[in-house]
Amino acid sequence: MSEYNGAVTLDMWTDDYRKISYLCHTIHYINSKWELVERVLSTSEWDSTLRKTSDNIKPAIIQALRRYSIEDFFTKLVYVTDRGSNIVAALRSVTRLSCAAHILNTVLYTTIGKPSQEDAFGEEVTTLVTGAKSLVTYFKQTSLQNRLKKTLKASVETRWNSVHTMLESISCQYEDVRALLLEREKRVV
Repeated sequence: MSEYNGAVTLDMWTDDYRKISYLCHTIHYINSKWELVERVLSTSEWDSTLRKTSDNIKPAIIQALRRYSIEDFFTKLVYVTDRGSNIVAALRSVTRLSCAAHILNTVLYTTIGKPSQEDAFGEEVTTLVTGAKSLVTYFKQTSLQNRLKKTLKASVETRWNSVHTMLESISCQYEDVRALLLEREKRVV
């Protein structure tokens, strides 16, 4: 039997609209039937009077475990997080792994965000992503968004799959987006 009893993924983020920060804890473990189980323990609003320091984050993690009477497992769990220095410092006394999805996001953002002049493929991808971001922004600012069946999703640098989600949201509604843009162009001319 391993010395570890499960894993907890942690994430902190701030709602761009209301500027409220959150901390989410998800536990992952293998049950008696050898099935992977994942449960969100909590998603809680971060106390805005507290700075997001390791000294404040660690007690918040333990408090979330305490709600389920598993705080004694704090040192026996593996934590998977982004590489934020505050989270890394809060978990320096336990086993912490960097989230592969966050690492991949960093690699893709660095690769797509900064193509070399000789890299035509990188330049095409950058142009596509930049244009898609502009399109989503335009739809949101002009209220064309309200005329679509589903909202166009914006890309958020810190969300590992948000470029894909954005491109997929445009692709799924391509004909409706195109029709609205053509309609708007006819009114302008």
